[in-house]
Order: sequence, then structure tokens, then C-alpha cells
Amino acid sequence: MAGGGQTNNRLWSTTKYLTTRFYKLLLNRHFPKELIYYMSPETNDHDDQVIINDNTPTVSDIENYINDLYQNTSQPDVNSERPFIMYLADHGGDQTFKVNHGLEILKATDLNIWLNDLQTQTNCAVYIILEACYSCTFVEVLAASENLNRVIITSTNNHVAVYDSDGRVSFSQFFFNELSAGYSLNQSFQKTKDLLRNKYLFNKQFPQIYDGHDGGLAQKSYIGGSFVVGDILPEIVDHTSTQSLSGGAHDLFVVVGDVEGITRVWASTMPPNFKIPETNEAYDTPIINLPEIPLNDQGNGRYQGRYEKFYQRGIYHVSFFCEDLAGNVVSKDVLFNVIDGYIAGDLDNNGNVTLCDAIMSLQALSGMHVLVTSEARILCKGAVGTCEIIEILQVMAGIK
Repeated sequence: MAGGGQTNNRLWSTTKYLTTRFYKLLLNRHFPKELIYYMSPETNDHDDQVIINDNTPTVSDIENYINDLYQNTSQPDVNSERPFIMYLADHGGDQTFKVNHGLEILKATDLNIWLNDLQTQTNCAVYIILEACYSCTFVEVLAASENLNRVIITSTNNHVAVYDSDGRVSFSQFFFNELSAGYSLNQSFQKTKDLLRNKYLFNKQFPQIYDGHDGGLAQKSYIGGSFVVGDILPEIVDHTSTQSLSGGAHDLFVVVGDVEGITRVWASTMPPNFKIPETNEAYDTPIINLPEIPLNDQGNGRYQGRYEKFYQRGIYHVSFFCEDLAGNVVSKDVLFNVIDGYIAGDLDNNGNVTLCDAIMSLQALSGMHVLVTSEARILCKGAVGTCEIIEILQVMAGIK
């Protein structure tokens, strides 16, 4: 299910990408389209590989679909050999998931009742993957019936989820890569968890897995079997290495091992002291838009681009990405230490943030003509105003 709706939903492009990616993953794992049911409000999709079965999803649609799997049929679509797999992506709250742009909210307690009935009637296993903020709050409810074979995987703990590049950098993206390679649910989860642990963007996001069998059920459970599809993912075989460099513009490159089917190669940069945005609003997700640098095809698998703004002194987190026609994305991460760049808030460029910088910012705010180092105007996204003055004072006080 692609939840949240298209209206007033900042997460929609991410939701659409991830649910479509999971649909194609099922196809690649030899699921026939007749066994895939896709709920999405998308009405203008032109992807011939994807069939949207319900473009006005509601909570009752979920209940009816689950019930229809076994009611009024002598041969249910799921059984002891064929699990029921559910993937939900969009906004989440405490034991809730937003189904559409209206007031339709799926409650974990209701979902648990429907799944209990399904499993009691069919003896099928259930695999649930939740890509949403606070998704781990579903675990306590859905794991209540330990005698039923049920694997629950959530993208985060009791915290917001993190996304960049329309979901191409997310828990689900990396998890799908492992599933595509033929690893079990548990193996794929553990590999993804280890990968996220090493990515600064996800330092507060802790995905969860539960199966009531100490991981044993998830270890022997697969999406479409344990077969391995050879060479399905692109591979970055070389790239600009971790290094110290001077402030300014620098070239970035990657070398892709197999260029057939590559649609896009790019890099993203996270400057020093980057703060991941937070939100306390229900069903809201902070969208992270890091600067992206297109890497252009130079031939022989080499892609290159130039980033002009290595201005700030300190450590930049740089990630290289490569995406293929199937939507698979692989990445490599490096660190660049800019040793002689500008210090955020050091408007007079004397090597320190002092009261003089706050006064210069105040003078600029009042309309006075002040010569400042524009590259050091990094605080508050470079905007002249009281925010910059306050943050300069915070830097001076050591609280920022």
C-alpha cells in the first residue's frame, strides 16, 4: 500500500517510489501479477510493469482484501506454503498508519484482528514490512499472538524515519537490495541494519525485527524463495577516495562495473555540523534535501561531476549513488576533511566566531552596507536576519 494520499503529502514521491520498487522486486522474485494487490492513489502511472488494483484505498479496503483471501473460497490464495506479505509505506504515528489524504487511519489493533482471523483460517505465515515513522509501535500489538508465524519488520523505532532523494536513500531501499539478492528476511534485515549504522544520516533510526521465534522464523523466510539472481545490482568499483582538501570546488568521480541499464549516477554532500530535522507533528516526516551533484557519463563506466561549494571547514559526508532501470540503487560513502574552509558564522573571516560577527550580522539586518565573507554565511541557510544573529551567539556560547 502506498498510503498518505497525493494531496498535501510531502512524502508522496518517496512513497510512490518505494511501493513501486517493492512491486517490481516481487516480480523479479517470480511472483505473478495475479498474486500482487497494489493499493495506491496514483492515477497517472504509465509504468507497464505495474498494475494498480485499487486507486482509492481506504481502511475498509484493507480489511476486505484480507478477508477475501480465505472467505467464500475453497482454495485460499494463502496457505501453509504460501505466506501473506504486506508492505506499507507513508506516514505513521503511535500504532497507526495514514491510509489516504483524508481521515482514514489504519490502527494496529484492527490489523491484528484481521491477520489473526486470516492465519487461523489458512495457517499461513505473515510477513509485515512497515516503512513509516514510529512504525515499531506496531510490534507490540501485532506480536501478541506468538503461536502464529508472523515476521514484523519496521523501518525505525519509536522515532521518525529518514529519507533522501525521494526514498532512494532509506531503510526500504537498502533492505530491498538484500532481498533482491536472495537473502532471508533476517539476513537482509541484519545487513541493512549494519549498513545504516555506518551512515550518519540514519544515526537516530533503529529498525526493528520480531518473529516470536528468536529470529528463527525470519532466518528461514524468504521473499519468493532463496534463489539468487546473479549480478542484478549495479556495482561501484572505484570512486573519489576519502581525503583532506582545500576549500572550494572539487571534481568527484565513480567507476561503475557494468554500465548496461544504468539510468542515473550522482553524489550528495552533507556539510559539517549538519542537523537532521525533527518534527513533533502527527503524520509528518522531515524531508532531507541534501545537495546533489549529477555525475555525467565519461565513457568506459566512468562518471564525473564537480561540486563547487566545499566552503565550510570540517568533515563533509559524501555519498555516491548509482541507479539502474529496475530502480535498484547502490551507494558508497566517503569523508572529505576541508582543512582551510570558512567557519560558519565567521563573517569577518578572522578564524573565530566573535561578538564582532554578531554585530556585523545585526548591521546587515538593519540595512547598513557591511562587507562580510558570504561563504561563511552558512547559519540559518544563509539568510540575513535575527536567526543568524542568535546562532552566532550560540556558537560563541558553545551550544551550537
